[in-house]
Amino acid sequence: MTPTDIAGLLADAERRFLAGDAAGAAPLFEQAAGIFAERGAARDEANALLTAARVRLMLGQAAAAATLLDRADAPAARAGITAEVLHVRGELADERGDPAARRRAWRAHADAVEGGAAVTALRRLAAAEQAAGDGRAAVVSLAEAERTARAAGLDEIAVECAFEQAALALASRAIDTAEGVLGRLAPGLPTDAHPHRVRWFQQRAMVAHARGEADAAIEYALSARSLAVGCTDVQGYLASCMLLFGVYDDVGRRVDAYDTLVRARESLKDILGPGAHDLVQPALDAFTRRIGDVETDRVHRAWVERRKAGR
Repeated sequence: MTPTDIAGLLADAERRFLAGDAAGAAPLFEQAAGIFAERGAARDEANALLTAARVRLMLGQAAAAATLLDRADAPAARAGITAEVLHVRGELADERGDPAARRRAWRAHADAVEGGAAVTALRRLAAAEQAAGDGRAAVVSLAEAERTARAAGLDEIAVECAFEQAALALASRAIDTAEGVLGRLAPGLPTDAHPHRVRWFQQRAMVAHARGEADAAIEYALSARSLAVGCTDVQGYLASCMLLFGVYDDVGRRVDAYDTLVRARESLKDILGPGAHDLVQPALDAFTRRIGDVETDRVHRAWVERRKAGR
């Protein structure tokens, strides 16, 4: 087969894939890999096998994908692209859902690459660790991802990794760790209203709440809500409102809790339109069902009086 014929074969495979015929594309990529193997074109062979493996994964054919990856190992090693095989092995492990295999695969890929690719692999490793119920290990992997991102000059991604660490630490009840991460982040935050500041104040509120410091948690959550308004961060606004509601509810400040949800519902309707009602109303309905009709009536009357008084 001539180079033109091989190019035509690959073009046909790509055309089929783009047309939605993945089942028809996969064997063509595999056929091309066999031709490249006969010609001793290791890089082309490995790339064709990796493409075929990804297509098989898309088709839910994990066993076939694994076989293709095994075939790709040798030509990838000769071509110096073993890291690419390790990446697809990570995707295969995710598809199969074996926690231990996922952790091994993404650790191996992280160790084989640098920069942004390593950061991505470490975040995938953290996700696998979290799925396995090992939140503390996930925090460690995210800390490594943060350091790697900073070393590569990927400051925005580093900040994301730090926030993910804090969130996972909170979920794992590692409150000191979360507080330490947030303390490290604080000096580099933007000084004006910005989604990063919104998220920082939200997580500080969670730390304070976890420590039983309700007043501090409320102040942090109020600051997060105000900052979200200042930078038109709609998601941040909704999350801040729900956080503030949760703290008020936990300490028995039901009128404040009710007010927080009603204000959020009306504000989001103003911003997003009538459909935004459904973003908050279920939480308000659940709250009123839980406290009962008599208490709901008392809370509503107290809220109306407060509004009349302009508070």
